[in-house]
Amino acid sequence: MWPDPTLPGGTRLGAAIGWLCLTDAVPPPQLKPLIEDTDVVEALQQVPWLQYLDRPGELEAWLAGLLHD
Repeated sequence: MWPDPTLPGGTRLGAAIGWLCLTDAVPPPQLKPLIEDTDVVEALQQVPWLQYLDRPGELEAWLAGLLHD
């Protein structure tokens, strides 16, 4: 679902995070721009359980870890 540009951004983001968490495969290059998008990072900051990543750079480090980057 994450590569489908006709789906809402939140749906794509959820699908991308789910995919990243469920596989050890190297993420395809098309996934990185979705995860790094400024609007996506801002949306992630609204997710309640991510409040525990409250130090500067922690959200970015978590995303980078998912991307094996």
